[in-house]
Amino acid sequence: MEMKIRNYKLDALKMCLIISVIFGHIPLLAGFIDLHLPSNYDLLTMHAMKGIYAFHMPLFVLISGYFTRRQPLRAQFKKSLRLLRLFIVFQVIDILIRHVFMGGEHFH
Repeated sequence: MEMKIRNYKLDALKMCLIISVIFGHIPLLAGFIDLHLPSNYDLLTMHAMKGIYAFHMPLFVLISGYFTRRQPLRAQFKKSLRLLRLFIVFQVIDILIRHVFMGGEHFH
């Protein structure tokens, strides 16, 4: 059995990406950026967020693809469909909750 050597550089890169996701969401969670009023954006915060969002998600996808196991296309498609169904279910639940509790006012 072949022993795999752990690549600590990739671990460090994943850690930096996770931290960038956290820092990218802090302005949203702290209320610094109101998603419904784009004219109130702080210029420095907006540029920092755009910079973080420009690279961290594409890099996450790239690294995730690097670590995935090779599977037949049919098995990948079945997994993708399962995730898509789950996504649709939660989107419908989210829409219903917003409609019931917010009166549909946040639908644009």
